[in-house]
Amino acid sequence: MRDWLQESGRLLADNTPHVLVLVIAAHGSAPREAGTAMLVTDSEALGTVGGGNLEHTATNEARALLKASHSVEIRAYPLGPMLDQCCGGHVTLAFIRLTAEDSSKIDAIKLTSDWRLLIRNGAQPDYEFIKSKSDADHLLPNERVVLLDQMGERSHNPRMDVADIGEVVVALGSPYAPLYIFGAGHVGQAVVSIIRYFTFDVIWVDHRAHLFPENMGEAIKPVVSEDPLSIISSAPKGALYLIFTHSHPLDYSITAAILARGDAGYCGLIGSETKRARFISRFRDEEGFDEEQIARMTCPIGLGGPPGKEPHVIALGVVSELLDVVRT
Repeated sequence: MRDWLQESGRLLADNTPHVLVLVIAAHGSAPREAGTAMLVTDSEALGTVGGGNLEHTATNEARALLKASHSVEIRAYPLGPMLDQCCGGHVTLAFIRLTAEDSSKIDAIKLTSDWRLLIRNGAQPDYEFIKSKSDADHLLPNERVVLLDQMGERSHNPRMDVADIGEVVVALGSPYAPLYIFGAGHVGQAVVSIIRYFTFDVIWVDHRAHLFPENMGEAIKPVVSEDPLSIISSAPKGALYLIFTHSHPLDYSITAAILARGDAGYCGLIGSETKRARFISRFRDEEGFDEEQIARMTCPIGLGGPPGKEPHVIALGVVSELLDVVRT
């Protein structure tokens, strides 16, 4: 579930009791990865932790927690022996009943990497939302969840016994560097319509305000600007970029500004092999870029996706490529 914080805030505002079901560890043929979330009320489930008997059991246990005296549980599920799911695998879930006391904190949390959910295991498990301490929260780049043992040491065993878990640290918002998308035309809109379901914080830039759709979600920030180069200059190190504006000269200027920085985590430019060759020639002759700078540009983009030039077909390939970059 991409925006469980936003949904939880909505439910709390409506005084709807609910439980966060969170995958904190997964091993083998598990249906979803660590960090996957689902919210369960007494009448509905929002999101999915993988379906099947795992989700059915998790939903029932979440509803039982709504009526319990405690607010946190951690349970392990060997999918074959316990749930008769032939895919096998092993999943550990945390169940957290969120209450009105969490409402102000959830409202304050922005979908960035600045906040963590800390779950403490023990005789009386509890949780809190905390500000990130980069030197002490144990999370590696692009990592959603880390398990700590009872000694406070990082565990590399996704099948560790629940009793051996000391704390769980969960990244809130995107674990990735910000993604800057330049261009709100057909391809830009197709990309955003898909990528909004993944854990990216997106800054979407175009000077044509009327092209931005409504209700894009909290993780998509539209920016109306006639000066995209100033946005690039203020971007953080390691930022991710996609360029598909309405203008080849503008594409060139934006890409050149990104390559000049030399610190992009990904720089994807839409275009053909001919466009790539012409831009590279100009980068060498006019900008004086060396081969290492030029190599940071990916063009064409989305070649690993399905064949076709329809905007959503291109978008499928582009999003797949970007996920491959940040998850490897």
